[in-house]
Amino acid sequence: LVTADTDQRASRVSELMEMGFATLPDLDLNAQCFRIAASCGMAGAASSLTALVLAHHEAAENSSFALCVNNQDGFARAAVVVSPWMPETAPLPTAT
Repeated sequence: LVTADTDQRASRVSELMEMGFATLPDLDLNAQCFRIAASCGMAGAASSLTALVLAHHEAAENSSFALCVNNQDGFARAAVVVSPWMPETAPLPTAT
């Protein structure tokens, strides 16, 4: 799953789709890519946070990985891979 804070601007949508097709060729971006600001409107940082929460939900509920992309701002870009909880990566308890 790919979630993004992308809005309806053609430059942002094409940037997201080009990145998606190049890095995740097996993914059906028409069905597995959610553009939050295009669906819900411009909400500033709330759309970025919503995209991250949706990616976390996907990882937690389906034990799968999700990619959260922030490209709404022209100068600040980010991508975060969200993984399901894996007990083997949890920190070991400290001895007391």
